[in-house]
Amino acid sequence: MDYARAGYYPTVSASVSGSLSLSGDLSSSLAISASVPLDVWNTMATVDSKKAAAKQAVLGLEETRRTTTISIQQAVYDCISSAKSVASSQAALVYAERYYQNVQEQYKLSAASAADLSSAALLVSTDRASLISARYAFLSNLSTLRSLAGFETDDLLVQLVP
Repeated sequence: MDYARAGYYPTVSASVSGSLSLSGDLSSSLAISASVPLDVWNTMATVDSKKAAAKQAVLGLEETRRTTTISIQQAVYDCISSAKSVASSQAALVYAERYYQNVQEQYKLSAASAADLSSAALLVSTDRASLISARYAFLSNLSTLRSLAGFETDDLLVQLVP
């Protein structure tokens, strides 16, 4: 904003000129001039405009900082959420596989129908697909966090995670 206020100050310029004639005479002159802005309203409008632009730039910077901070926090929460989803999907798959083994044993003993066995197999397949989706979401969220944090590789980010 100090640069904006400079519009109120007078400007001073100086010039030096010299000449040498064929007869060997050396002459020189020094000129100093100062100009004072007489159009106060235009100068005031220019200064006010530059002040407003400076304030707008500061507000833009603050907004960018807030937005970036919120984006990074959201990416961290998304990573935590998707990591928990991976863990729960793995547990669900383990339980579904155990359930399938139990139904398979019951089927061998004629205590369960083919439909029960098919339903248990479908549950395993669905839980396996859910685990794959959860892993993909976690890696995608990790990549988003990496790019927001400015890391070149995921290894640097993984080192920061306790």
